[in-house]
Amino acid sequence: MDPVLDPISLSIDAVKGRLETHFNGRLWHYSEQPETMSHLQFKTLVNKCPHIAIGWAGFQGDGKGQRLFKGDIGIRVWVVVRNPRQPDRFRGDALGPGLYPAAMLATQLLQGLSIDGIGSLQVKSVAPAYAQGFVDEDISVAMIDTSVLTTLGDVAGAVGDLPPFAGLRVDWELARAEGNADAPDAQDEIALNTGNA
Repeated sequence: MDPVLDPISLSIDAVKGRLETHFNGRLWHYSEQPETMSHLQFKTLVNKCPHIAIGWAGFQGDGKGQRLFKGDIGIRVWVVVRNPRQPDRFRGDALGPGLYPAAMLATQLLQGLSIDGIGSLQVKSVAPAYAQGFVDEDISVAMIDTSVLTTLGDVAGAVGDLPPFAGLRVDWELARAEGNADAPDAQDEIALNTGNA
């Protein structure tokens, strides 16, 4: 099996694909958002309802790995509905889906979702969310926090047979700026003293 080079994008795509099986894209708007939205970003989010936004919430390592990085990738889902009437805004009616059933359906769809090459998703919490300045906008928001435990390893296989710490290296290959094809690739390497000096 090929290594997963970008588990974050793969996880977000898997979450969206799973939600789309029951949250029809002809009715629900989808977007990818940062973990912490600005006022303007949130305003854009609530202008198209009902809405499901998905974002990366972090990658928390377990602190035990040396050559492997193991931890939880956090994926956050926002469910946004709009309805001028209460409690229909929460429970749903002919004007739109309710927050409660939408949040619970999304939770059921995501709990245990298997993401190929990464692991199984776990729902950590589901709660109403609040955005300052939008209390009078006839909207309700639920935030679903999930995580998937995964391990990142030595993709190139160069570190596996080296003694501890001797293989530490950072190497970024950055795209050349357009119109500057003669510029060298940007690289940065860290060489550690292994005790032989």
